Amino acid sequence: MRRWMVLGAVAVAAAVVGCASLWEVQPNLRSIVLEHDRVVVKEVILEPGVEYPEHTHDRPHVGVIVRGGTLEFHEGGAVETVEFEPGDAGWRDANVTHRIVNRSAEPVHVVEVELK
Repeated sequence: MRRWMVLGAVAVAAAVVGCASLWEVQPNLRSIVLEHDRVVVKEVILEPGVEYPEHTHDRPHVGVIVRGGTLEFHEGGAVETVEFEPGDAGWRDANVTHRIVNRSAEPVHVVEVELK
């Protein structure tokens, strides 16, 4: 039930956000939860210990954490390590290029929202 509540909240948030990203680089990472002419909501599972390749987000987006963990973001020579808890949300602007490493022992589960 909580999962559907989170996904519903993300769908509502879609009225103000957007993104394109790892879907193109690693299509097996995601499944599309909702898509129509204005929005795409994607479910992302980042496996433990895996380094996901550099990719560029064409549009701004919001990620909502369903299952937390520690992600390491590499962007423009900088490295940021973030510990996420379920329910956390993050924003990325358009045209951001980065790569991600899941430093957790468990998968990190994210719902990502993009506007078309």
